[in-house]
Amino acid sequence: MRDFDLKGMLKNIFSDTNQQSQTELQDKIDEKMLEKILEQNNNIENLEKTNMLQSALISIYQLAIIRMSMEAKLQQALDIIISIPLLDLLMRGGIYVLDKNPGELILKAQTNLPEEIKKTCPKILFGQGVCGRAAVNGKLIYAKELEINQQYQCKGKYPGMGHYSVPIANQNRSVIGLISLFTKQTHQSSDDIQQYLTTISAILAGIIEARYFK
Repeated sequence: MRDFDLKGMLKNIFSDTNQQSQTELQDKIDEKMLEKILEQNNNIENLEKTNMLQSALISIYQLAIIRMSMEAKLQQALDIIISIPLLDLLMRGGIYVLDKNPGELILKAQTNLPEEIKKTCPKILFGQGVCGRAAVNGKLIYAKELEINQQYQCKGKYPGMGHYSVPIANQNRSVIGLISLFTKQTHQSSDDIQQYLTTISAILAGIIEARYFK
């Protein structure tokens, strides 16, 4: 398989930005994380699939150095994520970010969320519901409708769907956000999909910390 030079690509991106943006973004990118991205994607045998996934990662990385609000960056990142055919996601989702109040994640970006969810889930409380459990544990959770309905806070809100709760953790492993993604009930999750979503969450952590927790 062709070796994908992500580090070289990032250096080229940095060369086109001002010094302040270069320093800010490079401070948020961990060398080991980049190696992990390369390793995970090189394990995917199909070159076309690899190119598609890598292209999405590049697009999300590039958002980090564009001058726009954090909310706008997260919105664009969310739209990229749910548009990746290989992930088999529904065209809806949300991204939550840690609020000033400890233990609360606030909805900062959303696409096509049902009105009921926007009204009843404008924030996630750590430990409550499927998303809250993922936030507390710092681990991705994929749940089908039956499991979701066992949580009082989520009961009846995801008819015929599955759901990914993907924590966004910083380098200290503190959860500072969460990606909420939806699938059809027939969706088959896999280690590759979950590793890829976790990789994306690591990129988003850099965006959130650079623009929100200054």
